[in-house]
Amino acid sequence: VWKEWHNERIERQLVAPKTLAGEDGRYRNHIVKQIPKDSILKNIPSSLIKGLLDSLYPIGNHKRIAQGVKSDLSSIYKFAVLHDYINPNQNPMPFITVGKKGLQEEIESLRKSNIEEQYLEPHELKEVLGIVREYNEQYARIFEFQALTGMRIGEVLGIKEEVIDFKKKTVSVIRTRATHGGAPDANYEGNVKNTQSYREVQLSDRSIEILNEEIELNKKHKQFNPDYQDNGWVFTSKSIHKPDYNGNPLHYSVLNNFLNSSENGKLNKNGKPRRVGIDIDNKISFNKHISTHIFRHTHISFLAEQGIPLEAIQDRVGHTRGSRVTDIYLHVTQKTKDLIIPVLDSLTK
Repeated sequence: VWKEWHNERIERQLVAPKTLAGEDGRYRNHIVKQIPKDSILKNIPSSLIKGLLDSLYPIGNHKRIAQGVKSDLSSIYKFAVLHDYINPNQNPMPFITVGKKGLQEEIESLRKSNIEEQYLEPHELKEVLGIVREYNEQYARIFEFQALTGMRIGEVLGIKEEVIDFKKKTVSVIRTRATHGGAPDANYEGNVKNTQSYREVQLSDRSIEILNEEIELNKKHKQFNPDYQDNGWVFTSKSIHKPDYNGNPLHYSVLNNFLNSSENGKLNKNGKPRRVGIDIDNKISFNKHISTHIFRHTHISFLAEQGIPLEAIQDRVGHTRGSRVTDIYLHVTQKTKDLIIPVLDSLTK
């Protein structure tokens, strides 16, 4: 049943390739380790499913994995009901929940969570981009573009020239740079995350400038680099070490690896250490973890500080439901609470 359900989602392109890869990983790494593949669906005890979820959370720390596994199993059982493999009353999933942590654990989790570590202040962003620019100007442009647009890294890397309107100063978000799982072979081009993600983003002058800089570089490679394959992508690989990939869109794992990996210990022909990354967390003057997603969060926090309404921010970044967008917005806007009392004091004067 799982295979039929999963294959239908691939064939009908019901979800993004990254989602498909996540489902496949949870199935192989978690579900079938406790529920054998040859299990008859209607005979699987509810206690076994509940035990599987509890083994991930709250006993472990993998709440998101537990929620993902529960969502997968719920979809599989619903699929089975719709195809008459089981009766509706043989579906246990409506009665199974992901357990909650104890009160003390919840308090400790809240104490440790620090929303301010999820985004960069303007001076911190400037420092990070300055460090990145010393090692790779293209990557610095990508991260700056993220901070200016709030786009997910996969959406940025999925930009083709055809979706940019330089007159209107907009870019249409219609695709993402996908992983190989379930994606077409043409440079692994996938659909955006969901219908909310499909949107048109207005661009600042600096955002336009970044796109033009990258496109001009691409034109030079098309003219002088015989290895460069032009498929219309904007942020492409241009490495002399990997000629087969020249013209392909960069992959987000390469960018995160660049940020967080350290030297690999080997020396190049000049006797200097080869780098797979710059280990940026140990280079910055403040204590935050830098990944590609922090630039999206930085965009959200900056707009919140400027008093932009939450609904407008959610629309811009392709999110209409809570999540981290709301968390960051509410946290940042709390900084204005000191303005409330003076205003109230003047209410009845």
